[in-house]
Amino acid sequence: MKNLRKAIIKQLGGIDVFNESLQNILNHGADYGVNGFIYTWETNRFAKRNREAILRLVDDQCDDQGLSRLDFLAHFNCLKHYTADELGRGLYSTSAKDSDMRSMVNNALSWFALEEVCYIEEREREDAEEEHKREQLHQQAHTRKESLKRLEV
Repeated sequence: MKNLRKAIIKQLGGIDVFNESLQNILNHGADYGVNGFIYTWETNRFAKRNREAILRLVDDQCDDQGLSRLDFLAHFNCLKHYTADELGRGLYSTSAKDSDMRSMVNNALSWFALEEVCYIEEREREDAEEEHKREQLHQQAHTRKESLKRLEV
């Protein structure tokens, strides 16, 4: 997951762009037009270079939802009008005749990876913020306790 996050940050153009784009991606999805994920040559290259990591992310979602890869892909808005056979060819075929379908699936996988990494990033940031608040509350309670001890003396 860490390598996929790094690859997405690189594809976007750096950590600053990632941070600036995060909320828009979370609110609107990847298909609203995200630098590095707009053109099919970009998304196809990204999917090919990061295929194993993306498919691990897909498999995690499939396990959580009790779906096969093809059933999972069939739920993507950009792929929902394709048959399971077409999706299978797009995901697994290396034949030149399936290159258009492979391009569609690779595009969808790239967008999925981008969106999922952003969701994970947001959850991690929220968790870190909650942990920071708990630490502050704990520190305040400790400080009050110490202040009360000094007053008692």
